[in-house]
Amino acid sequence: MYGRRPRADYFILFLLTLLALGLRVATITAQPLSGDEAMHLQPLGLWEMAHLDLAFNPPLFRLLVRLCTMVSATPLAARLVPLLAGVATIPLLFFVLRRHLSLAAASWATLFLAIHPWHIRHCQTVRSYTLLTFLWLLSVAHTWSAIADSPARTTRTAMGRHLSIALLLLCTHYLGFMLLAMEIAILLAHRRWRLGLPLAALVGLAAVALGPLLGFAAGAKFAGSAAPYTAGFPFVGTALMTMATPGGLSLLAVWLLVAVGGLKSEVRILAWLAGGWLLAVPLIGLAIPIELRYALPALPLVLALAGHGAAKLCSTGGTIRKCAGAGITLLACAGIAYLIPTYYRAPLDPRPASERHRDLVHDATPIADFVQTYLALKSTSQSGPLVLVGRGPVEHQVLLALGGGRYPDVTTHSLTATKRSYRSAGFQLHVHESPHRPAEPCPPWPELPFALLVEAPFACDLPTTCQTKQSGGQFTLHHCPRRWRDGARRGRP
Repeated sequence: MYGRRPRADYFILFLLTLLALGLRVATITAQPLSGDEAMHLQPLGLWEMAHLDLAFNPPLFRLLVRLCTMVSATPLAARLVPLLAGVATIPLLFFVLRRHLSLAAASWATLFLAIHPWHIRHCQTVRSYTLLTFLWLLSVAHTWSAIADSPARTTRTAMGRHLSIALLLLCTHYLGFMLLAMEIAILLAHRRWRLGLPLAALVGLAAVALGPLLGFAAGAKFAGSAAPYTAGFPFVGTALMTMATPGGLSLLAVWLLVAVGGLKSEVRILAWLAGGWLLAVPLIGLAIPIELRYALPALPLVLALAGHGAAKLCSTGGTIRKCAGAGITLLACAGIAYLIPTYYRAPLDPRPASERHRDLVHDATPIADFVQTYLALKSTSQSGPLVLVGRGPVEHQVLLALGGGRYPDVTTHSLTATKRSYRSAGFQLHVHESPHRPAEPCPPWPELPFALLVEAPFACDLPTTCQTKQSGGQFTLHHCPRRWRDGARRGRP
């Protein structure tokens, strides 16, 4: 029996990893990119990438993405980092739970994560959250082992490995400082000084080294205003539904499994860390704007508790209790997985996904449609350059669409802090930051004809010849010919 157990472990793990990979690869090329994500496809140099990212996040994720886009400047290549990090979390969770718990607990928890649509969604972005989740789970595994074992068994190799993982975590996202702070508190509470103190020293040195940048990033966040739903108890309620399922009996089933599993002393560390992070994120949101994805690192820990609860219910007591436990577990599985088809259809029909889950829809702005309309005008010599007036890095979405799904080779000119120009063999793109009247002047328009893509609200007057061609989301595309009658001659308003 003992000799067959490893083969059973690897067979189950292989099936679960294959399932996770298939669910995360499906529709990955159909999901649109936001402006922040498309910005990662820029062909920047090493110093430019570090300088651009440090004000908001450490540069590790951008550097990894750049290595992929050097081979192919496409969204698929850029998504390889979050995809691989997300898929790698599947076997990592299995091995961590298999070491400390049972095969059943490891299998159920890993299945829950493999089919979780929220985790699938973030494996298909160009953001660092699945990498952050993977590295924190790896760090938590070392903390759990250090507490479960005697202090004498914490070797220098294990300490060095944990410190290296912590350093990578700090280089991935500024949230890593708070995630590691919770681990350090637990290590010191259990008197694991040999690991807790070096880990605290590493975090302290990194905080000192990045202090000015942390202050700049915090200042930029504080400049925003936290919406009421991003903090406090409403956020906690949203996060609890996100970790499980939007509602109904399946929501109760998942959290019943979490409660049953979390009451066991052998997983108390996971319960502390998961609960601590789910409470820490909304507390951060009382001061700065936060996103639901900040809570993603807690997801594997919550599902580990649910898997442990499922294993307990399905293996103890009489026949009736075992059948009830199996029913609750299957209901939890169905509740987690039922949004997967809705998520897959979101690029064509985003409303159902956005109504059922706050963080399940990629950017829904039809930038590619606007660009196709512009290219059709340009092909008939009705339009010259494309002028974009908007906020944020939406220009990178436009460039990606102008390149036919690849980030194009362009010559960039930064004319002022709020005006940039991109030129390539096939197009010209002029970008203006949307002015905030009356503090800033309206952008100067180029020589007619040109096309104008404007993000609302926009208070400036347009050239008198401009005609609305297409609207969607917050954007409107205008065609501005030399004379108004050029459009009227073709039957346009």
